[in-house]
Amino acid sequence: VDDVRELIEFSRYPPSVAKFKIFIIDEVHMLSKQAFNALLKTLEEPPKYLKFIFATTEVKKIPITVISRCQRYNLSRIKSEELFNYLKKITIKEKKVIEDNAIKLIVKISEGSVRDALSLLDRAIISNNNGSLTLEKTQEIFGNVNKSYYIDLLEIIFIGDQEKVISHYRNLYNSGIEPSLFLNEFLEILYFVKNATYIENVSTNFSLNDNDYKKIVSLSKKLNSSDVLL
Repeated sequence: VDDVRELIEFSRYPPSVAKFKIFIIDEVHMLSKQAFNALLKTLEEPPKYLKFIFATTEVKKIPITVISRCQRYNLSRIKSEELFNYLKKITIKEKKVIEDNAIKLIVKISEGSVRDALSLLDRAIISNNNGSLTLEKTQEIFGNVNKSYYIDLLEIIFIGDQEKVISHYRNLYNSGIEPSLFLNEFLEILYFVKNATYIENVSTNFSLNDNDYKKIVSLSKKLNSSDVLL
């Protein structure tokens, strides 16, 4: 609240050089109710030179009284290929050796968020002390299980070996993977197997690396799509 009051006090003075005085508040949903209330009067009758930019990923947490006094712009996610090229450019500029598949994994985890992608990339680089950053090392850093394990599990399921299925799943579970993440990843593999002929070229696919792609295509040829649906 004190920070907001200080900001409001500072906003009363017009800019000495520029045309506008602009305040950007990131993660604005983190403000307290009292802080939002302190902002209301300024938002209702702002001086012509004053502009506020509120950024948030949790718009539902912002009071309707604040939303009603703002113009809203929904920003779409960045395309995976664009985000990959951006991170690749950064790694080259910073002279870091990172495998393309490792960058693809970071892009996938970030879900189109540039800020999250940069944070993840920074964390991966810091966590990797020596040598190049490989896909395996990146998976270890972020607790991401290699997709080949899911593909192998699916193949064992269709073979019908119950003991191996249980054993394979237990190995995955004991590796520390969250059950919800397991379901999401496994369903994604099912989708890829069913639609193997329509999957994009490996170079533009950010969910599968080269080896996983080949295993998916090979497995899809052995299975009937109707069996996968069941």
